[in-house]
Amino acid sequence: MASAEWVLPEKYTDDLKDEDGNPMSKSEFKKRQKAAEKAKQMAEKAVKKAADAAAKPPSKKAALLDDSAEEADPALYYENRLKQLAAKKAKGINPYPHKFAVDTTLPQYIVKYASLEAGSRLDDVTVSLAGARACCAPCS
Repeated sequence: MASAEWVLPEKYTDDLKDEDGNPMSKSEFKKRQKAAEKAKQMAEKAVKKAADAAAKPPSKKAALLDDSAEEADPALYYENRLKQLAAKKAKGINPYPHKFAVDTTLPQYIVKYASLEAGSRLDDVTVSLAGARACCAPCS
């Protein structure tokens, strides 16, 4: 049984004994030294992570969900989905609208935005499109 009072010394000596009173080899001393250093680094890392988490403002996702513990549990997916739908309905948003307002056709969209580079965005423009893909890659 390991003693709670036993502390690893900073330097190795030939007469060094472990917590049970048995002689300790130099390689065992180095192994324990590395383990102690790693434990110290992990403890410092945990303290830093906790401090960063405390200083960081809550994310948007955390603000939307009432209970973050429920979100992490896949078994509670159905209940979480019901909560999200109820929250949308409480805000007056229909989660399953009967109609979708389309303001631009696909050919108009292609002509209007053909000059944009791939991956570019217009943040001030909202476009509602609907349609199905009519042409696929050639069959082989």
